[in-house]
Amino acid sequence: HGEQAKADSVREVTPPPIDNFFFVTFPGRAFMGGTSKIPTNVRPLEQAMTRCATRIPAVFSMFTQSSLFNTGGKIGGNTLDIEIRGDDRAQVVAVSSRVQRKVQDLGYDRPQATPGNFALGRPEVQLIPDRERAADLGLDVRDVGFFVRASVDGAFVGEFNDHGTKIDMALTVVGTRRATVEQIAQLPIFTPSGHIVPIASAVRFHRTTAAQQITHIEEMNSVTLSIKPKSGVPLQETMEDLEANLLAPLRESGVIPPTVFTRLAGVADKLTQTQRALLGDFRGVVQRPQLMGLSVLGTMLTIFATVAVGLVFTGFLAGPRAAVKSLGIAAAVVAIGFLALNPDLTLMLFQSRAFLALLITYLLMAALFESFAHPFVIMFTVPLAAVGGFAALRIVHQISLYDVTTPIQQLDVLTMLGFVILIGIVVNNAILIIHQALNFMRRQKLDPKAAVALSVRMRTRPIFMSAMTSIFGMFPLVVMPGAGSELYRGLGSVVLGGLLVSTVFTLVVVPAMFTLLLDLQAWLSRATDPAPAREFAPTGPQAGSPAVVATPPSSPEA
Repeated sequence: HGEQAKADSVREVTPPPIDNFFFVTFPGRAFMGGTSKIPTNVRPLEQAMTRCATRIPAVFSMFTQSSLFNTGGKIGGNTLDIEIRGDDRAQVVAVSSRVQRKVQDLGYDRPQATPGNFALGRPEVQLIPDRERAADLGLDVRDVGFFVRASVDGAFVGEFNDHGTKIDMALTVVGTRRATVEQIAQLPIFTPSGHIVPIASAVRFHRTTAAQQITHIEEMNSVTLSIKPKSGVPLQETMEDLEANLLAPLRESGVIPPTVFTRLAGVADKLTQTQRALLGDFRGVVQRPQLMGLSVLGTMLTIFATVAVGLVFTGFLAGPRAAVKSLGIAAAVVAIGFLALNPDLTLMLFQSRAFLALLITYLLMAALFESFAHPFVIMFTVPLAAVGGFAALRIVHQISLYDVTTPIQQLDVLTMLGFVILIGIVVNNAILIIHQALNFMRRQKLDPKAAVALSVRMRTRPIFMSAMTSIFGMFPLVVMPGAGSELYRGLGSVVLGGLLVSTVFTLVVVPAMFTLLLDLQAWLSRATDPAPAREFAPTGPQAGSPAVVATPPSSPEA
């Protein structure tokens, strides 16, 4: 059954014709590529070209559709790097080889390494001075080095000043430009002892291998492995998989010694930086208060319990008015004290772009409504929009898995920006309802519940008109992707899904929350003011007569 299900999930696709094919080589690596005659159908060429390249013996090849965010010759924009560095290059090479094999054992494609042939050395001949034999000939190490440099690349002997232009002068031996090692070994040199002997009489020739390229990170020898996530797997999940199933076990088993450092970098590091910039990095920023040996959570729960008991006694002794005022004072003191004891938390809050967007939106609405309570109701639309955005992104991701002509949609940096954009968009519908309800209560003296119900009935049509124009305007970007769709499809799906869900639920959640807030305000007013509140009480022509209920104006001008 498993094999049958796997066979049913495999789709056979005919690759498009290749328009151009190019082949570039440089030391240690070759780069191949091609273009499709059908610009909107490129992905099927990946498997076709990979199968052809696997027929080349002793060559590891991989093909991938180039990303719009592809930089630095990586195998694709949606990749992550494992940086392996240390002072001992032999250890770095050994660890990199084990990590590279382990990555393939976990089901990933062969990682692309930088340097490409870090584990393969090129032939090298080392000329090591023989101190004893050189001393018998009257030569020291400096003399031997001068003879060797002159026989190979030329020995620097000074500078020539040609009208202000300095020209290096080097002494070279004629006929050694293309000489072999054996020919260089037989070059004659005149020694201070008066003898003419070959260079081989003063040096030893040692054949070995050396690294073709050496890279450094923080002044340490390094190897970087670029890994492409599995098809349909988000980059964040790949990071967690490599950290838990690759690096941690190798570190615990001793394969990665303490002198070798590893780090997830590249696009993975940029994704982490973007997440921390948008949401903030709150790890370890809460350290206080810790009273009587309790944890921070235990201390805060103890403080809340003490405040609650104190409020109950205050209510019994001084009445609800004093209890409500005490609650406000206690909440302000606890909040200010908590932020003062944790300055890192306060700093991180103001460094979080998402928190700043929410704060600025809230303060603007507080200034417009002249109230700090009403914007809280409007802000309830933001979580609803986030749910809709994640749901729409999940749907688009699943659809992209079965579309072989488009890139798989992931939660990338541009998609994250969609959630920030939603904060300023989805609050508009709630603002219409709250503003209209307040107008009915203040100008026409309607009962709060009647004013909210009437506001919803009057604002439903304009809310749906403005929402539908935005939704249907972005709908083609999501359902009909074309070339470069990875640039806008994720962003469009988040905004479309968030706006759609928030529009539907705003008409239900916001009115209910607003009426609860008005009831709470009325209760607080009665608890803190001895005189009964009459702000929104309906008025009548005389005492005892039926209350006059205002009706909405019949004309749009009114």
